[in-house]
Amino acid sequence: MILRFEGVVEEFPTGITIGGRDIIKEIANAPFDGKVTVAIGDERFHGDLDAWEELRGYNEWTPGEPATITVGHNNILRILEDHYNGEVVTMWVADEPVNTLEGR
Repeated sequence: MILRFEGVVEEFPTGITIGGRDIIKEIANAPFDGKVTVAIGDERFHGDLDAWEELRGYNEWTPGEPATITVGHNNILRILEDHYNGEVVTMWVADEPVNTLEGR
């Protein structure tokens, strides 16, 4: 499976979008099989994917778990927030070979 996101990276209290698409929701719900590669710009990350949407707490006194996307030891959400927020990027998430130079 290959997911391709393209557009402006925008951070909201509820998550991050690329080109208006909710990347957390799409990646968490995608049926990836095994290790994945994430390509953002000229950076590549490879390893086990751990992705889930924000988990709500039991009540107002019990905090929930924040949304996350990690590949191996790399926090993809943090990388997007710190280095690409407000910029136009193309991000690929794939569990099969993908040629990022071809555009699709």
